[in-house]
Amino acid sequence: MFKKHRISKLFDDTFGFEKNIDISDDCAVLYRRNIVIKNIIFLSNLIYSFILTVLSFGESSNWVLTIISYPVTFLVNNTLKKMIHTNSKELFRQQIAMYISCFYMFLSAILIYFRLQTGSQTLSDGTVKAVFSETGYILIYYALVVVSLYQDPKMLKQVSKWVVAIVTVLHFTLTYDILGADYASSDLKTFIVKFFSSQEFKDILLRTVFLVLYLVVLYAIVSIGQYMQEERKKELLKRKKVQDDFTNVVRDMFDVTLKGNQISDDEKSQVELLSNMSNRLSSIIGYSPQKCMEISDYSQVHLTKQVDLDLSTIEDKDMQFEKLREQTNLGNIIIKRLELRRKCEDIIRAHEEGWNTQAFMEKTKSIQNDKSSQIILICDMYISLRSPRNYKRPWSHSKTMELLSSVYSYYFDNEIFDRFIKFASDFEDLYNNY
Repeated sequence: MFKKHRISKLFDDTFGFEKNIDISDDCAVLYRRNIVIKNIIFLSNLIYSFILTVLSFGESSNWVLTIISYPVTFLVNNTLKKMIHTNSKELFRQQIAMYISCFYMFLSAILIYFRLQTGSQTLSDGTVKAVFSETGYILIYYALVVVSLYQDPKMLKQVSKWVVAIVTVLHFTLTYDILGADYASSDLKTFIVKFFSSQEFKDILLRTVFLVLYLVVLYAIVSIGQYMQEERKKELLKRKKVQDDFTNVVRDMFDVTLKGNQISDDEKSQVELLSNMSNRLSSIIGYSPQKCMEISDYSQVHLTKQVDLDLSTIEDKDMQFEKLREQTNLGNIIIKRLELRRKCEDIIRAHEEGWNTQAFMEKTKSIQNDKSSQIILICDMYISLRSPRNYKRPWSHSKTMELLSSVYSYYFDNEIFDRFIKFASDFEDLYNNY
């Protein structure tokens, strides 16, 4: 399994077109494509050299060409490597590397075609037949496929014109040697009549039609691929714009919301007490240690955590988005915790100052009315009632418990309230010891 993973990773690193790149960056995309196509060219050169080696057995005159092909393979690959990596962020250099790669890929296919077409063997009946001639023809199509990997319709259109022209010349001079045919020495009219009625013309016409059809289909595929790539790029740019706008809005919102809720030193010191009380009450109710710790952490999250929306140190766009998502979630949690803190203050102040209408009580009760929030709220109210505030004096434990029972029980679930009252001495000890 591990070996399979390593092979898959090696293949992705070598031939993966979208390997850790920003598709909105044209230079980065072209740079990656140049790397992949350079690797394909290197692999193709090795295969070409192998073909030349096989063909050279028995033909000593061709060993020179075979031997030369190996250093040429190394030289071409090394030159492309230097050109691609010298300045990976310079678009013009990457475009030059692209055109050189395409030119070399097509040129090497033509040369191999020439070599395979001229290689021959004598059959038992005395006739001479070209060896692997059709294989050489296929290599031209293979070169066109490699060129199409750049997903550049304009370049493919220009290359297609040259391909049709050069292949046509090869058809007349090498594949069928029309100029060397018997009727080539005839007058022009006779030559034209015999040529258009010959089997060679039909074969050339058929090959040309299929080549043109192939180029049209290839152009359509490349055009569709480029269109989809452009649409993906547009969507990514839109997402980046929305992400940037959203980041600014969220940053401003958090600045206003969080900085506008400054907590005094006395209140900060009471947060630790609140955390201990919340943990204790959660345990009494019967929650698991993990759940107790979660409630305890939430009770002090507005002091222990801080929203950081600075994305300047992160280059990867996906990582930026992930951090933005995480920090936004954290900001939402902190705001909810501050809302719960304000709920505690609003309830006590409303009852102290006499503006605790029924509408206020119903609306306030509905805010974060889950059991975890109620555990924090009742502990926070106990601490607030016993502590001095600018709108009230501190109350004793007995007076606080009396107020909780007679005035504030409306806001709590019966189970939570009953457990708090039953174990009131535990919370008194925590407060007094603190």
